[in-house]
Amino acid sequence: MALNSYISQVQTLLHDPQAAYYSTTTLTNFINLARNRIALKGACVRVLIPSTNVISSIQVTAGGSGYGSPPTVVITGTGTGATATATVVGNIVTAVTVNNAGTGYDKSTTISFTGGGGSGAAASATIICNNTVISQEVYTFAAVNPVAQLTPGVQGIFGLESIAVNWGAQKPMLNHRPFSDLQAYYRANNTNLQNYPVIYAQYARGGSGSIYVYPLPSQILQWDWDALCYPIVLSQDSDPEAIPYPWTDAIQFYAAHMAYFNSQRAADADRMLAKYMQIMLENGAQTELEFDPDPYAGM
Repeated sequence: MALNSYISQVQTLLHDPQAAYYSTTTLTNFINLARNRIALKGACVRVLIPSTNVISSIQVTAGGSGYGSPPTVVITGTGTGATATATVVGNIVTAVTVNNAGTGYDKSTTISFTGGGGSGAAASATIICNNTVISQEVYTFAAVNPVAQLTPGVQGIFGLESIAVNWGAQKPMLNHRPFSDLQAYYRANNTNLQNYPVIYAQYARGGSGSIYVYPLPSQILQWDWDALCYPIVLSQDSDPEAIPYPWTDAIQFYAAHMAYFNSQRAADADRMLAKYMQIMLENGAQTELEFDPDPYAGM
């Protein structure tokens, strides 16, 4: 849904199609406030945060010496298909250009050089993905938001449904515990145990939230965050809308509720709020259909 479509819908509800009483700027603010409320209350912007991605760039960290010709760039990691070429100036490696970004790489990817007659060059790859960090206990939503923002229209994470971590050929879901339990029964044993994480606890709520894991990761691991997200602010029609249908149907009514409430028209504000709540209730029922988990049970 485009911003101007939302504005037109709200103007119709307010009987103000010419913006005589409510400016489009005011309605845009109310629409964006409504979108945030619906994303949080409906938990409808759900993103599986990617644990692998393309190689977006390669940075030279050491130029080395003695290179008479460009060395071959060797990319080692979980992914496939990435290629790059090195540039040599004055017998040192000065840059690496990514020719093919590949797919499926994580932060365990390494860059090395072979040939060219020199030695000592080093580089690192930039991969926007979400992995564990060796010995790191705390992971903030803010640090993972750049990965969430790869999904068009998503601004950030406010909560998690679940986490699953690669254990070799398996990817089990971690046990979720309240932070107080993690504090009392696991963090109390301050042994800095390192292994595959098996437990996580969310600390704080909303955009400033974070998670704690136990045991501490012993290596860089791919993990899947089933994240609940909030959307970007819409300021023009070309901005992508992350809120899916049918949740978009509720936005106009909550925005109209706020407009009437701001104008001290309590009865009209309550009428729009009631319609908003009805739509949200219906959306929950319509999107969580009953299903048979095992149609062959008992056979």
